[in-house]
Amino acid sequence: MLNQLKKLNVADWISCSRMIAVPFVVATTLLGLKFETGLIMLIGMATDYLDGKAARYFKVSSKMGSRLDSIGDAVLLLAGFFSVVWFYPEFIQAHIWETWILMILYFLQPVVSFIKFRRETAFHTYSAKLSALTASLFIVACFFYEPNEWLFYIAWVVGMIEQIDELALLFVISEIKEDIKGVYWFLKEQ
Repeated sequence: MLNQLKKLNVADWISCSRMIAVPFVVATTLLGLKFETGLIMLIGMATDYLDGKAARYFKVSSKMGSRLDSIGDAVLLLAGFFSVVWFYPEFIQAHIWETWILMILYFLQPVVSFIKFRRETAFHTYSAKLSALTASLFIVACFFYEPNEWLFYIAWVVGMIEQIDELALLFVISEIKEDIKGVYWFLKEQ
């Protein structure tokens, strides 16, 4: 385990910071500290941009870094979703069907990946990047303001497109790959 930690570069540590932030997001949520939760989420979401920049700047892009980035994104977004549910249960209840549909697709994707390839994906599709951005905007806005209906639906539609895109990729690829732009670009290259 210590050897693995020694192999991490600066971009990997930035990605790991999102995982480290998760217990703080949960703790501030349970303590009812909405502003502090939002601040941690905002900083955590900013690291999603920074880790990629650091990897390219220091020329340390790697499969491990790509996987850490994807895992960091997923766990921080799930913690953010938990916090939104905690602080705004009535909003989630009013959008329960949309939430369930997206969550089912969100968890179906790694299940299909583990069944087919025995590991998680790190596609980093354009739709995933846009989905992370819109979901982050919605989640962070909830902590500094209130849940915004139109921002929720933008994040939801983009999230649906991302999940459909990545599920489609799982059915058309024969081996797991990182950094695929999307199913359209993958099929275009074939």
